[in-house]
Amino acid sequence: MNTIKNIYKMKNLAVALFSLGVILGACKSPKVATAPEPNVKSNYNEMVYSDSLFFHMEKSPCYGKCPVYSVDIYSNGKIIFVGRAFTELEGTYRGQASEEFLKEILNYANRINYFAMETKYDNENVTDLPSTVTHIYLKSTDHGIYNRYEGPAELTAFENFVHEELMELDGWEKISGPKAQ
Repeated sequence: MNTIKNIYKMKNLAVALFSLGVILGACKSPKVATAPEPNVKSNYNEMVYSDSLFFHMEKSPCYGKCPVYSVDIYSNGKIIFVGRAFTELEGTYRGQASEEFLKEILNYANRINYFAMETKYDNENVTDLPSTVTHIYLKSTDHGIYNRYEGPAELTAFENFVHEELMELDGWEKISGPKAQ
């Protein structure tokens, strides 16, 4: 009889410990991506992988004349821009960004708390809106955001900043598409 009581007590103890573990695990705060230092002037090269993808942005079509393109910017400054429609650069282009421009992207992202923003701003019931996808890749973290509907104004301003800077870059070399040299 004592053996049955001991087994019963052990079973209750096991259930209690398991329940406690589940409760404590559920109370654990979610992991939040932390942004790198706000000023990356001195440590940019320590934050990115050499010659790897640093920044990606993609703009989708709408029913009007929205620019449609994707761009990949690498940590060494190499840029691959694929313009699909309604952009000054249609086709595939190669360009070169300065390290200063890459630092500006990262500093801007830090100012707006990009790494703490949600990963998706959308409403599937709303149609005919273009989306913008951005993604920053660092050694310590990477973060991507799909922005189509009611994203923060700061995020849209960041996307516009990168777009405008890209369109102002000189020295684009067309590597494929209509009239490629």
